Amino acid sequence: MTNEEQQKREREAALYGPAGQADYEAGDIVKYLDPHNRQSDKLQQGKLIFVRAPGEGVRGGVVHPTSFYVLPRFGGFPIVIYASDIVELVSRAADK
Repeated sequence: MTNEEQQKREREAALYGPAGQADYEAGDIVKYLDPHNRQSDKLQQGKLIFVRAPGEGVRGGVVHPTSFYVLPRFGGFPIVIYASDIVELVSRAADK
């Protein structure tokens, strides 16, 4: 791992929390159910930008399962989804 890659990982951990492992990884394109509108069956599409390990969102808080930060297809701020929200893998990360 290069120094630049290590610095990127440290910045991401500081921003999102500890990195995790899952069936999906950063760079994957997925279709998912909108976590902000559970009544809608409309699928959203976006690019995973970070996989966060299970753990507390804040110290002493609720323990969350592995979570995924996704950048919506048509822009906007990244949102957090869970594996149960992901319906389909559209494509794998390009760097594989």
